[in-house]
Amino acid sequence: MRHIGFAAMIGGVLFATLSVSPSPASEPFEVSLERIDAFHIGSDETHFGPLRFIGGLNLIGGHRHLGAFSGFRFRDDDGGRFVAVSDTGFFFFGRLERDGEGRPTGVADAAITEMTDETGRAQRAKYLSDAEGLSVDGDRASVSFERIDRIIEFQLDGQSATPVGRVPILIPEHELRGNGGIETLVRTPDDSPFEGARIAIAETSIDRDGNILAAVLEGPRKGLFAVKPSDRFSPTDGAILPGGRLLLLERSFSLARGVGMQLRVIDLNEIKPGAVVDGEVILTTDMRYQIDNMEGIDVFRTEDGATRIGIISDDNKSLLQRTLYLEFEFDAQ
Repeated sequence: MRHIGFAAMIGGVLFATLSVSPSPASEPFEVSLERIDAFHIGSDETHFGPLRFIGGLNLIGGHRHLGAFSGFRFRDDDGGRFVAVSDTGFFFFGRLERDGEGRPTGVADAAITEMTDETGRAQRAKYLSDAEGLSVDGDRASVSFERIDRIIEFQLDGQSATPVGRVPILIPEHELRGNGGIETLVRTPDDSPFEGARIAIAETSIDRDGNILAAVLEGPRKGLFAVKPSDRFSPTDGAILPGGRLLLLERSFSLARGVGMQLRVIDLNEIKPGAVVDGEVILTTDMRYQIDNMEGIDVFRTEDGATRIGIISDDNKSLLQRTLYLEFEFDAQ
């Protein structure tokens, strides 16, 4: 019934402009944290395949709604300002501080803003607030939600966010699992063959062949495609690497193994309507490493041209989990 109701609501419209109400005020706060200097627990190893560990942070507290982050994007080219979304219905804004060697040391200018619907009402029920994917184009953010599957666009103004429209998800709603819908939402570069189009990838929703459902939402390559599953891992986010490749963040969980994290690189040129794409796995980790439920990823370039990868975790608001930020340098050779 939920799919029928939502489909009727959008009525097949490609883009619906909504009446806009003022967004709620943001709440600034100070973030308390611990630094992470080693990725492999008990080892001073720094290189992991094409990745070099730069440093990390464990965000301990500062605000009652800190955590549960499921999508993450840098707002500056230098990896400073960022925005994240939580699956409890909040935007988190902040700026990474670094030492003289470029390692992350803290989070400044932190603020929390509650998500609202087009009428200005907070989305506090879990079936309404389950934000998972995030893409950013300037001051416009697109957020994908599970349970009631939808993509909402927000206008970002400083540290506030106002809903301004809806975007069709293309993937048939009856194919999306209630808690396994669009987990990855990433914007392609304007100068790519996709011309700035957004790419959406589900978490555990699969087609009849067992491949993960995905779509290019607009542009010259608009249409459905699929991602070949990789062992026990499921996609949780993605980012575009320099040179035109999709870096896919994937997660696994079992009672026997605990959590795992994987990074897979997919050639963007392979993504087109009807395609089933796969890529090279460049990193697989388990509980022997400083990871948790890793759900958000993005990429930036340093002043000297190096490619940096930032990854953030969802602590599920559990005392047994952590909100981590991990940073790596990626050697594209």
